[in-house]
Amino acid sequence: MGALSAVLHFLPYIGPWLAAAGPIALALAAFPGWSELLLTVALFVSLELVSNNVLEPWLYGSSVGLSPFGVVVSAIVWTSLWGIPGLLLATPLTVCLVVAGRYVRGLEYFPVLLGDRPALLPDVRLYQRLLALDLDEGAAVLSKAAAEGSLEAVSDSVVLPVLRRLASDDQRDLVRDPVSAGVRERLEQLLDDLLEKGDSRVPADGPRVLFVPALDESDALAARWLAKLAATYGLRCEVASSHVLVSELVTRIADERPDVICISALSVRALANARHLCKRLAAAGNDRELVVGLWAAAPHELGERPQAVGVRTLWIATAAELQVALESARTRWSSAKTSDRAGPKTCGSRAGTSRADLDPSCERERRERCAYWSHAAAAPLRAVAMTIATPPITASAPMMGGMGIVFVVSAVASMEPMSKIFFSLLYENPW
Repeated sequence: MGALSAVLHFLPYIGPWLAAAGPIALALAAFPGWSELLLTVALFVSLELVSNNVLEPWLYGSSVGLSPFGVVVSAIVWTSLWGIPGLLLATPLTVCLVVAGRYVRGLEYFPVLLGDRPALLPDVRLYQRLLALDLDEGAAVLSKAAAEGSLEAVSDSVVLPVLRRLASDDQRDLVRDPVSAGVRERLEQLLDDLLEKGDSRVPADGPRVLFVPALDESDALAARWLAKLAATYGLRCEVASSHVLVSELVTRIADERPDVICISALSVRALANARHLCKRLAAAGNDRELVVGLWAAAPHELGERPQAVGVRTLWIATAAELQVALESARTRWSSAKTSDRAGPKTCGSRAGTSRADLDPSCERERRERCAYWSHAAAAPLRAVAMTIATPPITASAPMMGGMGIVFVVSAVASMEPMSKIFFSLLYENPW
């Protein structure tokens, strides 16, 4: 009886009545009083009310992308049009309209009216509010996103997509320069306020990270925000200007030798500049770790990332990937620092991380030492050449044997001062 009632429940209109008829008739025949009959009727009425108004809209709506309002409205509309067949086909037809509205230009209003997704994504709403000079609504969007996740998640879902959209509009001249500058200024103000609310800074004792904008001020704003975000984890972050030349950046990196270099890019043109900077750094012999961030990039752009620009080049697209890369750099930096403190402080050490990588003075000392010994090793060869160029000297066999012994001693010693003293005595006082 219960299984039959469950199956009959799915029939429109008459299904609930047929499902309840069996248990009601059984209660009427089996029990002498009216209380069991009334309780059975009350049970079916209450179950139908809860199922039709609460459970079914919630379950069906969450599974097919319809809001509870959309489920109820679709049932009313299709039933009024086609009756019982319309009631049976109400949910499938409405779902088809909602899905088609996401891809067909003339049906965009169906997902907005009947779907369970918001009409605009958070990054689009924030960008719209910034263009409309509405800081309160923009702050509300950021606060809501921050309440639902971490600052890295806010960066990946809201902040970086907004900056990428702004950079794209700038390149296509859809936004005038004063307007785009105002959007960047207001966005940076909102980001500073958001960072102050959850400020949990730690002492800046980690590796040095230099953030480099690839092209314009949008890239620079993304670099500043990510640098402030990385500073909350104890990293020593600096941001280069977007107006400096590539040659100046290469010189600065060679002089300051930061532990990690992060290039910030938001557009295709910025990506081209980032590739050029990577090649210049590789040509200059850069041995620092290089991270190139193509923020909020589309999947097809991520597939075109070059992998042979530099040996230590890492291409990323999200703030979460940047956090992982910087944590890895911190671990390597801490290990190198620990081994440097524990090991002997000698230049040119081959074990672990050499001090020449950490101290440029050691590298200069090693080069001077190599140059000196190379010069000293060549002294015997120069002595032989000078002797051959000297006019022949008539001498006896013992004299030539003594000179040969002196040549051998000078070659073994490989010391230039001894060679100079010997040959000066030889030419001033010949035998």
